[in-house]
Amino acid sequence: MAKNISGNNRMGRPRKDNSLGSGQEEKVVKPEKSDIAEDDKTDQKIINEQSDPQGISGAPAIIKERMSSVPPIPPESQDIEYLTQEEYNIGSMINTLDVMLVENPEASESHLGPFIERCVGRDPETGKMRVVRVRAKEVKIAPDQIMQYLGSVVQDHQSVHSPTIMYQRRRWGYTFDRFYMHNNKRIERCCLVLDRGHQAGLMYEKMVDKKSNKAFSRIRQIKGQDGQGTGNPMYKVVGVKEGYYRDLKRLFERHFLKRGDESLADDIGLKMLVGA
Repeated sequence: MAKNISGNNRMGRPRKDNSLGSGQEEKVVKPEKSDIAEDDKTDQKIINEQSDPQGISGAPAIIKERMSSVPPIPPESQDIEYLTQEEYNIGSMINTLDVMLVENPEASESHLGPFIERCVGRDPETGKMRVVRVRAKEVKIAPDQIMQYLGSVVQDHQSVHSPTIMYQRRRWGYTFDRFYMHNNKRIERCCLVLDRGHQAGLMYEKMVDKKSNKAFSRIRQIKGQDGQGTGNPMYKVVGVKEGYYRDLKRLFERHFLKRGDESLADDIGLKMLVGA
């Protein structure tokens, strides 16, 4: 029986020839991976690393967190404001009493500064303020020109202490919110008071004796919760001695007190200031 040399099989159908010729191998084409699937795997990996950076998940991660003896770092407070060293130095210079400007009549016309600006009223036509620049010079502030408030914020329920006095039919106000350097120490809650009459009005207060109904002067004291005197002086003048306070007492009795009687004044505050 003759051999079937044709490319047909027994069923008479042509046989597929998958060969690529001599010396060539068959190449298998693999299906390419979808880019979307790769992106999903990458995103999932990032999520796992963020939620569990050490590669521990589930119950072991919870146990490890509870068994750890290192407390977590607290979040930074939102009330903190960071300053540079330059900003701190400038702020300390502004809030510290050191020098003051005094009118300098001897300055020439070519004076470059500093100046004191004084308001002399309004222009009737334009309505603008009239300001005159007066030639001035810097003068060192003396310790006896500084008064310190000896109370605290808790005692007077104010962040800044601001008293007023009535002197020569005019009310004057002072604010104790500055620093002053004395004997290489920084003194807090200070105020510049140049007039000794104002110092006397702040330093002393008027009291009336219950038996004789006579008025006398006493160093102003810090009040208690019920308004009673505590014996602790409210103010002091920086760097002065007993004679300076006695001079202020005479000024107070002259300008603020009509009937002065020093024999009735048993001043505890003066003893405490002199003793300190």
